[in-house]
Amino acid sequence: MILHGSDNQKNSQIKSIIASIVVVFSALVIFIDKITDFGITNSYGYRNVGTFIWMVGQSLSPILLCLGFLLKPYRFSYAFPIYVFFIQLYWVFDHTMKADDPLLHFYAVGFTISIFLIAAIILFTIQSIRTENEILLKNIRKATRFIVVEVRKKWVPTEKNKEYTEDLVRFNESLETLD
Repeated sequence: MILHGSDNQKNSQIKSIIASIVVVFSALVIFIDKITDFGITNSYGYRNVGTFIWMVGQSLSPILLCLGFLLKPYRFSYAFPIYVFFIQLYWVFDHTMKADDPLLHFYAVGFTISIFLIAAIILFTIQSIRTENEILLKNIRKATRFIVVEVRKKWVPTEKNKEYTEDLVRFNESLETLD
């Protein structure tokens, strides 16, 4: 038995896995100069070939990150670029720090966790505000309907009920568009 949508779900998972790989690769490409020089001998005006490759990696990394973002990766994959970008940022201010320094990695992990916690708090706050607004709109609609019905009962003449009801329906429909 084949369930409807199971192929779409499988394709979505594959797309998210590929997107996550692209996001992780966007972080790793920054260190490509440490791995290989691709046999390049021309430094294209940079101090050396390693610096040239590093600059190319720095330029490709955000492009890959954006491409991965558009494909909707799993959220945890963003931890890798955040981690690596923090290390890069830290090196900007203290270039004497070695890559194998445990304190550097401790700082980078702490920074990455902090970013995710801040994002979670912001998303939770937005969701809470959205829920409160939905409840408020629902209560406003209920109160408005109650008031309109009471006004019709007490002050609208019977011959005007049809016209008043049509106006009420249009008004209620306009309240539904506030979402």
